Amino acid sequence: MYQDAASSNITMLLNTGVYPLLIAAVATLILSKLHRQLAALGAVISFIAGLALIHTGLNFPPAKALDYLALTAPIAFASYLIWQSNISLRLRLITIAVLNSLAMYLLMNPVLQHQGVAVSVLAALVVGIMATGFMISTQKHGNDTYIGALAIVAGTSAPVVAIGGSLLLGQLLGAYAATLAGTLLVSRFAYRQPTLGLTLVATLPLIALLAQAYVLADIPMWFCLAAALTLSVSWIATLIFEANSFSGWVKSLIPQLITSAALAGIGLWSVWPESSLY
Repeated sequence: MYQDAASSNITMLLNTGVYPLLIAAVATLILSKLHRQLAALGAVISFIAGLALIHTGLNFPPAKALDYLALTAPIAFASYLIWQSNISLRLRLITIAVLNSLAMYLLMNPVLQHQGVAVSVLAALVVGIMATGFMISTQKHGNDTYIGALAIVAGTSAPVVAIGGSLLLGQLLGAYAATLAGTLLVSRFAYRQPTLGLTLVATLPLIALLAQAYVLADIPMWFCLAAALTLSVSWIATLIFEANSFSGWVKSLIPQLITSAALAGIGLWSVWPESSLY
């Protein structure tokens, strides 16, 4: 019995942390050598691979709410390509907002459809526009600092979601944190420059996971919103710390780490079950 439990824990650790990190690092390194604009695809590949490893019932074409998570990363990459295009700024913003809102609608509608189409559409628009705002505004701030902040938010939210309502979604958040860590390893130490477009690509999957945590796992709305809004801490940090050197980059992540850890502590306190977990 103990051997089975140990084997299960090892498999969970590999699927949640080790494999996504390795896949992201290798894919980003290879793709960045081929073309800089393809580098962000490493995170897309790793996210989908982690989703397939953890959510063993993944269907394509999508049949359930969780299946639509696989579409968020490709849609985010499409948003990056649109942002790099030569069309007008207004049209780019509208197109990206529509894509993000469509992704959110596909994610949340299977759960919210019993409340009516209007509720699903409104929720999708609100979350989609919020995701677009984060994606676009990060283009003016430190790339690697923001990616590190995304990884911290995903990693600190994972135990809250896992204990509070869904072990699977908690694992996916952990896997996404590992994915971003893998891409950062390449950009900071191998490629030695920010991965082009990663801030645009990396935001939507995290927002999607937090939205799923609310609608599927009944995690409190205040926690999911607060977790997303704490990303603004990284913007402030880039104004204070120069992230060009490694030490400066680490310092720029400390405010995000403290804020997210404090929020995770409050979140764990609010969702912790009255009876023992065991």
